[in-house]
Amino acid sequence: ASNHHQQRSSQDIDDEIALRMEQHSNALNTAARSRSATERAFRTTPATSQKRATSNGRQRPATPSSVAQLFRAQGNGAQPERESKRNMKLSAAARNALGPMEDGRGMVRPHKDSSLLEVPARLRANAEKTSVSRAQRRQQELAALQTRLQQKPRRHSQDRQTSAAQGPKTPRGANAKTEAARIQPAAGIQTKDSHQAKLSSSKRREELQRQLRIQTERRKKEQQRSGKNARDARSTPTPNLAALARLQHRDVEYNQKQKTIHLQGPIEEHSGDYDRGANKDQGQRRSIWLLLLLSLLLILSGLALALVWQNSQTEGNEAKSIVEPSTGPPLPPSDDEAAPTVGATTAPVAAPTPDKTTIPNAWQRQVDQMIRRVTLNESVFDVAATPQAMALDWMLYKDLLDYSIVAERVIQRYALAVFYFATNAGKSWTKDDWLRGDECQDGEWYGLNCDENNKVRAIAFDDEGLSGLIPDEVGLLTELQNFIVKNHNDLRGPIPATIGNLSALKQLGLYGNNLSGSIPSDVTNAYGLRYINLENNRLSGSIPTTIERLTELETLVLSNNMLQGKFPTSQLSKTGVKHISLSNNRLIGGLDGSIQNFQSLQSLLVDNNQMIGTIPNEIGSVSTLTNLDLSHNELAGTMPETIGRLRRLKSLALNNNGLGGSLPRGMGVLVNLENMNLSANEFSGTIPNISNLAQLKYLYLSENRFTGTFPEAIQQLLNVEVIFLSSNKFGGQIPAGINRLSNSVRGLYLSDNKFIGAIPFALCDFFGLEALFLDANQLTGKVPTCLGQLSELRQLYLFDNSLSGQIPAEIEDMNKLNELGLERNDFTGNVPAGICNGNDIEIWADCNAQSDGGLSVQCSCCDVCCPSSGCT
Repeated sequence: ASNHHQQRSSQDIDDEIALRMEQHSNALNTAARSRSATERAFRTTPATSQKRATSNGRQRPATPSSVAQLFRAQGNGAQPERESKRNMKLSAAARNALGPMEDGRGMVRPHKDSSLLEVPARLRANAEKTSVSRAQRRQQELAALQTRLQQKPRRHSQDRQTSAAQGPKTPRGANAKTEAARIQPAAGIQTKDSHQAKLSSSKRREELQRQLRIQTERRKKEQQRSGKNARDARSTPTPNLAALARLQHRDVEYNQKQKTIHLQGPIEEHSGDYDRGANKDQGQRRSIWLLLLLSLLLILSGLALALVWQNSQTEGNEAKSIVEPSTGPPLPPSDDEAAPTVGATTAPVAAPTPDKTTIPNAWQRQVDQMIRRVTLNESVFDVAATPQAMALDWMLYKDLLDYSIVAERVIQRYALAVFYFATNAGKSWTKDDWLRGDECQDGEWYGLNCDENNKVRAIAFDDEGLSGLIPDEVGLLTELQNFIVKNHNDLRGPIPATIGNLSALKQLGLYGNNLSGSIPSDVTNAYGLRYINLENNRLSGSIPTTIERLTELETLVLSNNMLQGKFPTSQLSKTGVKHISLSNNRLIGGLDGSIQNFQSLQSLLVDNNQMIGTIPNEIGSVSTLTNLDLSHNELAGTMPETIGRLRRLKSLALNNNGLGGSLPRGMGVLVNLENMNLSANEFSGTIPNISNLAQLKYLYLSENRFTGTFPEAIQQLLNVEVIFLSSNKFGGQIPAGINRLSNSVRGLYLSDNKFIGAIPFALCDFFGLEALFLDANQLTGKVPTCLGQLSELRQLYLFDNSLSGQIPAEIEDMNKLNELGLERNDFTGNVPAGICNGNDIEIWADCNAQSDGGLSVQCSCCDVCCPSSGCT
């Protein structure tokens, strides 16, 4: 029984060896045939195929199938029929799973990706060398495999002998009985080794099943990734698990990309070689495709660079076509003028700029983009007649100056061009040299002033015929410091709000024009403004309360407009303003206590408005004030005593209001006062002692209710030039001491009072007197003949008194006299005829018959004879 068991075990081992060799041979042949087919596809001529088949001059090695037959003969057994079927199944699985391997004829299985069939000759040569080297390695590996397999029967025999010596063991379970019957059907003997072998075989089978499940899932994923359908995955045959377990194959791995098979176990060394060869071929193909891709990228890059270079050359040539004039180029020709030509003896001239019909070059496109970028409403370019459209047209097609494209320079020239066309230059300008050459170099354009960096810092026009509108584009001149456009009655429209963008602006003078609309609050965004003069326009609306932003403001002149609203005392007190002139507007409200916050205010002119209220006591806190004019308003109340604190005050004008009461005694300490105008109020009482006002030149106290005699203090004002005391209630005689003022007084107005007595001879000493008004009093007596010495006298009003006697003939010596009023007196005789000779004089006299039967004056050159309808 022991011999029979040993013989049967040897027979099984021989069968197993033969089966393994044959299956391995079939797998290798199938892979080789597939690779050979691919290699034939690579070959271009039969000579190449023949050369490859006999590469290196070596004979083709024996196929693995002959070696399998040799081992089968040595085992003295034949392959069972079921083993052939398993072999066939295994061969089919291998055929479907194998990658590009060489067969016994050195052929290559074709790759499924037909796009890789076109390879260079160098790759085909490498494939030939690889084929020969692999054949040699297979021969060596088969020999090594034969040696290992021959050693296995001896090891199994020794194990069985050891098991026989130890004695048989009873098999456990149905599987053990079945396996024992298969191995020893005659004797039914079961050994410990055979039981362990069956257990090992069962574990091996389970391991192979697990690995095959993993391989099947991996193969399905690869097929899905490469675009294979599910039918191909389902049609892939599955190897026989029992045969693979008996042959101890650990893994059959399918790789769709590299088409290789790894046969683990006893022939693992072969699978590594095949994988490396397939990877090498795949790597070579990948390298070739990468090289082709890089070459294509380089070619495309070269073409792109060539196109860019050609375009830049073309744009450069087009840019050079713009005229490069020397200093002082002429104006661009009009559309109906012929283009300049170059003769044999003519100096070279630049080529004309492109017209509108040509494709814009790079220079024009860049300029156009810069201009449109700073334009808020591009629709202004849609109408050719707008100043913006004309300026853009000039910039692109008619500007003859060649200059570097710098945004600041382009925008500056564009803004100036818009100003030029918007103010009707070329039609109404009295001086027109704009749009010729450089605006700053080689003689600045008229009315401009530039800094050292060719930035326009001043625009100044005074009665130069500007008309039209001031465009918003002036706000693009960011370096502008002074913008003065004055005395242009035809310059209309609103003040551009974009002026607020001029951060460098210090002076804004748009006065004496015909501007309308309100003052834009955006103007106050120009925080650096120090001087604003918008007087003598037709501006309306209120003064922006945002004016308090102008902390550096020094002068604000808005007079002679139609401004409304309240006087912004609080807002203006937050600035550093020194001079405020809001005269002749429609402002309402009044001064409040915040006026004391003016720390630097020197001049406050708010006359001819509709201000109401009283003069606040806080006015005395503005110690810097030198000029205060609140005249022609509706102020009421009394004059505050604190007015005496304004020691620097030079001019005080409170006339034409409703102020009343007596004058404060503090008036007498305003020693710097030069002009005092309190006329047309309701002041009463006597004149306080103002004899200390040594600098006073103009004293206007008319149309009040002052009483008393001619003020003695006035006789002490030795520098006074005009004394206006008319329409009060002064009485008594005109004092003889008035002659103290003879050297300074040019106008003496004592009309409409209650002075009595004769005209004092002291008046004959006023040689510089130009106006003497003694009318509407109660004067009597004769007219002093010495008055004829007043050669500078132009106006002599003696009417409406009780003067008598003849009119002095010396009046003829008053060569500058042009107004003489003698009516409503008791004069007799004739008006001296010499007065009428060669003098343009207006004479009023009682040259008609008197209604009371009194005598009348004969006058041949009188303009108005009283009494009459015209003598009122």
